[in-house]
Amino acid sequence: MPILVRAAEREDVSALVRLRLANAERHVQLDPAIYRVPDTEAVRRHFEEVLAAESNITERTAVRHVTTAHPERTAKLPR
Repeated sequence: MPILVRAAEREDVSALVRLRLANAERHVQLDPAIYRVPDTEAVRRHFEEVLAAESNITERTAVRHVTTAHPERTAKLPR
């Protein structure tokens, strides 16, 4: 299955917020003494500001890669 990677857009903010919060919730489950779930509106503001600031960027360089040990498993984001 081909994977398409594209730059995030302003329309992606809600999905990015859900993903960030789901990630934070999982980290809290692993160690609540270290991790916390951030304020939803603070996360939303962050992504809105980042995407607004990047609106003039025309070139990006990938610096990471993604691997998985369980390609048959899929993750579902909370709605």
